[in-house]
Amino acid sequence: MDRQKRSEILDEKKARLTERLDAHVGTLELLDATTSFDFDIATDITPQLIDNMTQEGVEALNLWKSIYEGLADGPKYTVIRRYEIDFKPGCHGFGKKAEYDISDAWIRVYRDLDQSAFEFTRNENGAAQVFINHPSTILKTLDRKSIDMEQDDEKVLFLGAPSTQAPRQPGAKEYQNTPTVLFFPDLPELMIHSGKITRSVSMGQYLPIRFDEYTKFEKSTDPRFTPAE
Repeated sequence: MDRQKRSEILDEKKARLTERLDAHVGTLELLDATTSFDFDIATDITPQLIDNMTQEGVEALNLWKSIYEGLADGPKYTVIRRYEIDFKPGCHGFGKKAEYDISDAWIRVYRDLDQSAFEFTRNENGAAQVFINHPSTILKTLDRKSIDMEQDDEKVLFLGAPSTQAPRQPGAKEYQNTPTVLFFPDLPELMIHSGKITRSVSMGQYLPIRFDEYTKFEKSTDPRFTPAE
């Protein structure tokens, strides 16, 4: 391949890379201009957000796109799935591979949530945060089988650095794992088609979680849960 041909191919590849980056950043700028999304706060929380060449950057953009696209449809119910990972009880170290488990799993169900509930701010130390300021119903595991449910009228940390001012339920690690956000237009849709949320009877009365089903996908995609050699 001669120099001119190589140069043409490289120029074409550079142009495609630039186009993809421009499209990636352009989507973020559009969100910043037309929704409650704050580009500055979001990139402080996830610096990779502006990098379309990393998995973290692409996933972060997809999260924010899916949130605002979902809310634009006026869903009756917005469901946010969370989980915490911790060490399994026992002795680790001395050359023994650490073993992990999903120590807690829970969901929050919001009714009539809209984009104005997403508040981008900074805590008392200047660290970036995103809150959801809207009443919710939280369902959490107690012993991986039984479920506790409670109403929560406080705003809750969605992403970012924790704060002593920020209610975080059920655990202090809620903000550490990227959440899954699901939208449902009505209660039957939530009950029948959610997949991970099963045997739902009535919002405000009982909405169980099957812990094993809830965490199956997370365990299958997290290298910490690969069998010990």
